[in-house]
Amino acid sequence: MSNSMLTDTVGLATPLGKEASQTKEYHSIEVHKAPLKNRCCKNVMSYRQKATIAEHLVYFCALSTASYFGVVTRIYLGELSQWNGVPLFHSLYPEIVGTAIMGFVGSHKNLLEDNHKAVYQAIATGLCGSITTFSSWNLEATNVLLQIDIYPIDNVARVIAWLTIILIGFGMPVAALYFGKHLARLSPWNDHKLPPADTNTATKKVEGVVFVIVWLVFTVVGIVVPYVVNRYDLLFSIVLSALGTYIRWQLSPLNKAFEHFRLGTFIVNIFGSWVLAAVAVSIKHLGTNEQDVAHQFLIGLGTGFCGCLTTVSTFAVELTILPLKDTYTYALCSIFLAQVGLIVVTGTYHWVNAS
Repeated sequence: MSNSMLTDTVGLATPLGKEASQTKEYHSIEVHKAPLKNRCCKNVMSYRQKATIAEHLVYFCALSTASYFGVVTRIYLGELSQWNGVPLFHSLYPEIVGTAIMGFVGSHKNLLEDNHKAVYQAIATGLCGSITTFSSWNLEATNVLLQIDIYPIDNVARVIAWLTIILIGFGMPVAALYFGKHLARLSPWNDHKLPPADTNTATKKVEGVVFVIVWLVFTVVGIVVPYVVNRYDLLFSIVLSALGTYIRWQLSPLNKAFEHFRLGTFIVNIFGSWVLAAVAVSIKHLGTNEQDVAHQFLIGLGTGFCGCLTTVSTFAVELTILPLKDTYTYALCSIFLAQVGLIVVTGTYHWVNAS
């Protein structure tokens, strides 16, 4: 980052000048003269290494509980995008809702970051990251391009439809993110009106105990209820969502490894998309018996693990933070590699079985 930019404690790049002077009262801002790559080696995993077992437990419980709500919300929001029972863009509404919440919550860091860090991580990383999914969005685009499980259209129409899903899935979350930020201006606790809060150790301990108890309760509910109603796909989705979210959170410090590229989010989004491609092929190979436990496990693996491992909400935030050239490089690399993996895996299976 050049010396003409400021980086505040929430990681946002702010130009020097009038805007920086107006926000300096409420933000601890410092000029980073040394290149970020010289600082990242000792800072990337510093928090994870210093965190105690109890702190890791609290964060795991907070992230897991939020993931349960996130994946269930995504499943039912996806039903809104059906017309006469035909899915049009299954992940669109989850992306819009998740990134809008992210924009709203991200504008309250002064309130949440210090005193309620676990709450902030639960909402931003757990809930928003689980409502949105990078892998499912890209799989939907691939299915349209390859004409898998959709009504037949000509080659030109399928390319246009593929490009439309890519562009809408790219643009709408960013627009929703800004909508959430604008909505946050109505809040009396947003970062423009509220200075950073002082750390309160007692509050953190109480929240930690609450998160552990809430996690235990909702883990039992999330397992028992789907089992009773014979929805094993939902059961596996809920259980595996916690694993996907926790891995994503553990890899998030890698986002500081490079100044102009968010490596952590890139890794989980690409890896999760490729795993989802393998899951989709496995589901096709098993056939149409949706009551089969293996079939429902694979659905849970794709919806829960892959869906929560990958994220659009964080991806959208990063696109608004990076410099313009790096934004396009990062976005194109992410979408291109995800599409290549999905097309190679799902396309190969589709073409072999169609011949």
